[in-house]
Amino acid sequence: MACSFVSTRDYAGCAVLALRGDLDISDRAELSSRLAAVASCGPWVIVDLTNLAYMDCGALGVLAAVRERAQLAGGDVLLAGPRGAVAHLLLTGQAGEFSVFPSVGVAAFSAGLAAIGSRLATNGAGESLAATTEGIVTAPGRSRKSEPGPAADSNGDSSSRRQRLPAAAGGSA
Repeated sequence: MACSFVSTRDYAGCAVLALRGDLDISDRAELSSRLAAVASCGPWVIVDLTNLAYMDCGALGVLAAVRERAQLAGGDVLLAGPRGAVAHLLLTGQAGEFSVFPSVGVAAFSAGLAAIGSRLATNGAGESLAATTEGIVTAPGRSRKSEPGPAADSNGDSSSRRQRLPAAAGGSA
């Protein structure tokens, strides 16, 4: 069964290419083209291998080349969900340099953590973790700074009515 390139989508800021079937030497050119298109969307690429039954070393070489370009751009190529013969191949040889995850979700979470770490390293100690993660964890199209309403206290309570403890209990009167 030939390989089919099921989907290219965005998942938590990562470009995802899902593969299905068997990936061999005859698919190298299309794999290279599809991965280049996905990598042009951003430096973090997840290759979903969940439905891939077979992959040869030639395909692994294509993945390694794209990974090198992604790392130069500040990202990486992450592999998700390998099973059977594909998982076996990834345990040997050149595949040891890839980060392999059980699912696309876990791979995206790891990419997000790496992106936060990179931003912290780039920005140095001059910016707080909250400021660094502001653009990463805020939903697209929404700015936390523009949301109306009272600020939350340290317990996350945004209620405008706060209970005061009597002065004898350590609160202010």
